[in-house]
Amino acid sequence: MLARENIDKYLGQFDKKPVSSHLSTRPVKLNVPIYLVHSYEYIAGKVFGQDVLFALAKASSDFGVRQLERQYEILGAEAKRPIIFVFESLKPHMKQGLINRQIPFIIPNRAIFIPNQVISVEQPAAPVAGEEKQALSSWAEVILTRQLLKGDVEGKTGHELSEMFSTSKMTVSRSLRELERSRLAELNQKAQSKSLNFEARDSLWRKAKHKLRSPVKSIVFVSAVPPSSISRKSGISALSEMTMLADDRLPTFAVSEHNFREMLRTEKLKKAFEEDSAAKIEVWGRDPKILSADGCIDPISLYLILKDESDERVQHELETLMKKVNLKGWEE
Repeated sequence: MLARENIDKYLGQFDKKPVSSHLSTRPVKLNVPIYLVHSYEYIAGKVFGQDVLFALAKASSDFGVRQLERQYEILGAEAKRPIIFVFESLKPHMKQGLINRQIPFIIPNRAIFIPNQVISVEQPAAPVAGEEKQALSSWAEVILTRQLLKGDVEGKTGHELSEMFSTSKMTVSRSLRELERSRLAELNQKAQSKSLNFEARDSLWRKAKHKLRSPVKSIVFVSAVPPSSISRKSGISALSEMTMLADDRLPTFAVSEHNFREMLRTEKLKKAFEEDSAAKIEVWGRDPKILSADGCIDPISLYLILKDESDERVQHELETLMKKVNLKGWEE
């Protein structure tokens, strides 16, 4: 069982407001389904000056990310205050799944995630050794993904690629050199320009999928559906368009960071709490429209976003999608 003093001490590292304790001494009783009564101990508390309800997991469970998301909705509706899950441990894909869904959680002495929709906290994760050197820039990822999807990047010069993607020659040139350094392509001289040569598609994909990252920088709930001129369906919403999977209650859209900031600035979009929102926005580090088709993000970006999803139905449909585009996502 999680010790309250450990939780309180850990929170004290981040919350500097003077309080005798972040957790009350008495558990809270909620009118919730019996399995939730047995799965958690509920304790009222205060973090960063805001009243919250801690849901302390009584033991390690087999709940998946989507189950926890539903529990978060049920508990929040009953408690009428933000919920913060507290676990002894979580597998990496579970932590990432909760972060993607903006669900607050604490693993005492190991991890804390409290998104802006509940409490404004920034705690960047410590970088993994060597990770920055291996990560590709956004434009290198775009060029590589286009080659994997359509195979029409190989042989094109930097000038031709800058026209294809409507970006500068300098950006393309830098991205080509980056792909060569990462051993994902070879640069060949073509007259006065250089062009890329790639390995066979299956071999390229085996290497590339370990270099490519999810383009999602953050997730925000908003009060209106974003206009189609700047957004594309993403996440479960995109997967439901491409397969037989049903969509989530809230539709998910991808928007570039630049466009999202502009929509907030002009008040064409406003942030909202999840229960009051009309859509879930994935804020991307690049423009999701570049590789999109039929109003949805591209299949490879979708794979990168959902590959750690624990729901078996999602994994089944994602595998089906990758087979449709002749890419095997789960083989080493």
